[in-house]
Amino acid sequence: MIPALLIDAVAAYRLTRLATADVITEDLRRIAIGAIYAWHGDDEQWGAMLEDHPMSTAADLVNMDPDAPKLATLLVCRWCAGWWISLAIVVA
Repeated sequence: MIPALLIDAVAAYRLTRLATADVITEDLRRIAIGAIYAWHGDDEQWGAMLEDHPMSTAADLVNMDPDAPKLATLLVCRWCAGWWISLAIVVA
């Protein structure tokens, strides 16, 4: 029982890191967050932030924006995404 729990914990950590901070998924995060900003009608604001800070990560850009959409914050917040990813692992 304990090894399965340990595997689930490590999987949750790794998937959370992959979803919120890894370089491999940075382009996907930028696309997803850009779509979220567009859905909220703030796509010009997202484009301006990308132009002003081209080397910043998506997480940095969302954290700099005091009016960032909540769903964009969810995609870059390790604590927030970790709960949902852990829930998905437990259900699976």
